[in-house]
Amino acid sequence: MKITTKTGLLLMVILVFVPTAVFFIWQGKGKKLPDIKKTPLIGIKNANNVCLTDSHKAKVEHIAVVEDHKNQLPVKDTISQAELPKPFDDQQIDLLINSAAAERIWKTQDEVMATWPDYSQVREQLLKELTAKTDITNLSDEKLVELAHNLLGNFWLAGGDLSRTAYRDAYMARILLEYGHQRNPDNLTITNELIEAIQAANLIVKLDKETNKTVPNGEIKKTLLDLRARQFEQIISQINSGRNPTMNDFLCGCDLAFLLQRNNTAAAKEVIQWLRDNASIGGWGRYSETMANFKNSLDKKYKFGFQVYLVPSNKYPDEYRYSRRLPTFLGPQQRNALLRGELAGDITEIVTYSENPGLK
Repeated sequence: MKITTKTGLLLMVILVFVPTAVFFIWQGKGKKLPDIKKTPLIGIKNANNVCLTDSHKAKVEHIAVVEDHKNQLPVKDTISQAELPKPFDDQQIDLLINSAAAERIWKTQDEVMATWPDYSQVREQLLKELTAKTDITNLSDEKLVELAHNLLGNFWLAGGDLSRTAYRDAYMARILLEYGHQRNPDNLTITNELIEAIQAANLIVKLDKETNKTVPNGEIKKTLLDLRARQFEQIISQINSGRNPTMNDFLCGCDLAFLLQRNNTAAAKEVIQWLRDNASIGGWGRYSETMANFKNSLDKKYKFGFQVYLVPSNKYPDEYRYSRRLPTFLGPQQRNALLRGELAGDITEIVTYSENPGLK
């Protein structure tokens, strides 16, 4: 048989390449290709920015780039500078640091205050100690308030809500002011001071000793709600009788609306509306926007928290120590004087959203 040139070339291809293909097939028999998803070094780079891969370097590195492309930002020259991620600025860094510090402060605060006896457990004993030194029945309202201020000053100087023993002074201040309030329930100043004294030694949350979790302090919130509700009724009655609204009326309304929002949203809205209607004549117009935001949050069934007084930023993170109380809480006399020096020009708002809207 005569072999042509074309036939010869075809035979050469068969003789050379077929055995080679058979050899590689035999070599790979029984071996699996690398599982890309299980390769632990995919996409990880060393200090020289070189991808670390196993022995299947070229194939794995190529696939890793494809697989991880959706999680990678495009290279810098393909997007605008404005779209690039920005590093934390000083304010954000401060917020992160302060938030961590706040958690530590709250944890210590909760643990310390959980060691205190309940007010009801020691009230009678402390009352005996007070009456043994002072005839409180003959003290004027002004003297009662002055003595209570001194006791609260001692409470804070001794460590306040971070001291295991300072509670005695705060409890005694509360006893004095409760007596004054009982004797003269129409004295709005004594009511304000009583609410301040109660909050000095009680947060609106507390540590549940069984679960070791923070839970609402229902008893204290009810006590504060009863006091603010009664006080607000007195305020409305006085204003209807002819006096003009004052800033103290606004403070009472803020606390009352804050306390009502959880279980009586309709009543909270009524209080907020009254505050908005009387903002101009009462002198708290600067807070109109916040009151509007408060109402809008309640319409959406969101919880709403705020502080009435402006606290300088350099007072944080220590300032978190005085939170978890009503919006108008003042605290130690030094802080009291600082905050009362000037009301906040821009109120601090904290809106809390939940996955399932509803006040919990």
